[in-house]
Amino acid sequence: MSFNRNIEPAPFNIALRPEHISEFERRLYLQPRYDTKAIDEYAVKFDSDDTTLLTASGPSYHRKGVRDIRDSSGLPLFECEKIWTPAWRKRGPWLVRLPGSSGSSKAANKDSEIASTHRTSAYWVNRFDMTFRNAAAQDVKGDAERMVTLHIRSTNALYCNWIVSLGDRTLVHIRESVDRVEHQPPVGKYTTSVPDRELSKRLTLDVIVAENFDLSLAALISVMVSDMAFSMHK
Repeated sequence: MSFNRNIEPAPFNIALRPEHISEFERRLYLQPRYDTKAIDEYAVKFDSDDTTLLTASGPSYHRKGVRDIRDSSGLPLFECEKIWTPAWRKRGPWLVRLPGSSGSSKAANKDSEIASTHRTSAYWVNRFDMTFRNAAAQDVKGDAERMVTLHIRSTNALYCNWIVSLGDRTLVHIRESVDRVEHQPPVGKYTTSVPDRELSKRLTLDVIVAENFDLSLAALISVMVSDMAFSMHK
């Protein structure tokens, strides 16, 4: 039974980490952690059995804007960095790099980039694109044919409800969880982001992922969406 009638299988395998490609439609959920002693700010889990797919650390003082994305065993998968600029102070973009890249030279950082986001309107509030080299591409002649651009859009101004699409095909649906609303912290609780403690309460999000799509990529995008949707500085 489909979790969402708008979700369609990806037309080909799409991945940053091919080992995490889903062979059928899957449902995940992103759970914020409100423990001030926790290293990880998010955990992304399988809806079916509550096992962990990956975790995302909170930014730290010495690595401002950088999140470490790790699998359930603690193995680093990505570094996700929000680029801070005077003009777009807390609105992105994000760069996704290989683990251990932060603090390297600019040239090394550039070589380690595996995905980037860019805005498609005057603001970062409700839409952005992500471009990356598809690690699961086969039978292609060059790097240009490996490049994929996903369109990431908010579909509701009042609730956190986002879709990730390729062309006119919806591959990921990210929405506020109804099933887990009872597990939310009381109103007034804040995230444990360091050093940014100006973020409002973040909600648990359901993440429905299409067949042939990388679960770790969907989880990574859900972290970006949560950062964007619940920031007080949109």
